[in-house]
Amino acid sequence: MAVYAYKALERKSGKTVRGVVDAESPVLARRKLREQNLYPTWLQEQTAGAGASKAAKGPRSAGFGRISQRDIALMTRQLAVLLKAGMPLVQALDALMEQTSRVRLRTIIFDVRD
Repeated sequence: MAVYAYKALERKSGKTVRGVVDAESPVLARRKLREQNLYPTWLQEQTAGAGASKAAKGPRSAGFGRISQRDIALMTRQLAVLLKAGMPLVQALDALMEQTSRVRLRTIIFDVRD
């Protein structure tokens, strides 16, 4: 069983919380968190002996960097157009993943879709 560090939002308060969870896979880790009324915004498997590793510091230290405001605005505009056209959310997110060349943005869209 693997250990995953996470950042999540509490359902009722909306506060950001950090912690670790044991699970067989990232999908099961997210499921465990949702069962606790936590909505994961970031999840990273911890390696043995990592201590204060990149996983504990957050997504920017994991080598991904920031997403520009321009990219966020473009993606949300594209998503809005697809949804307004009647496309189901999962299909719209799949389309956005195919269209973007930014690896970090594609990863985030995949996590949202998941």
